[in-house]
Amino acid sequence: SEILALARLDADFGHPEPVHLDELLQRLKHDTHLDGAEQNIRVEVQNGLQLQGWPDMIERALDNLLRNALRFNAPGQSIELQAVQVGDHIRLSVRDHGPGVAAEHLAQLGEPFYRAPGQTTPGHGLGLAIARRAAERHGGTLMLGNHPDGGFVATLDLPLEPVTPASA
Repeated sequence: SEILALARLDADFGHPEPVHLDELLQRLKHDTHLDGAEQNIRVEVQNGLQLQGWPDMIERALDNLLRNALRFNAPGQSIELQAVQVGDHIRLSVRDHGPGVAAEHLAQLGEPFYRAPGQTTPGHGLGLAIARRAAERHGGTLMLGNHPDGGFVATLDLPLEPVTPASA
């Protein structure tokens, strides 16, 4: 189903609509707990923050980032979901407190089917590719890196209004 999800990101999603980020992040947190995850998930969203886009696509991207964080997070540590406006962009970040990724593998993360060497957690290497493609469909980017205080951060950097081929 992940392969189909990646392929569907190239389909026509119609016109962008408002994406209410506080509701979206709270729903992701709630759904994660319904799935049985016992991790502490903290949500931080600037008041009333929203953008124009495709809510299902953004939710799928963030869900994949959150599931990665759940797999790699250190026991007893929180996962942080954050949404902040930076100029005419919104940054949606998921941070875990896991081992991070070796610097030499960071550039390849997000390529379909790529998994950093030595991973023991299940996966097919498609979650980050889906998130990257969703960001690109909005005219944004997926930024991946290690947090200076430990752990890994995946950030969707999205414009307030999607940049589509017709508007570019």
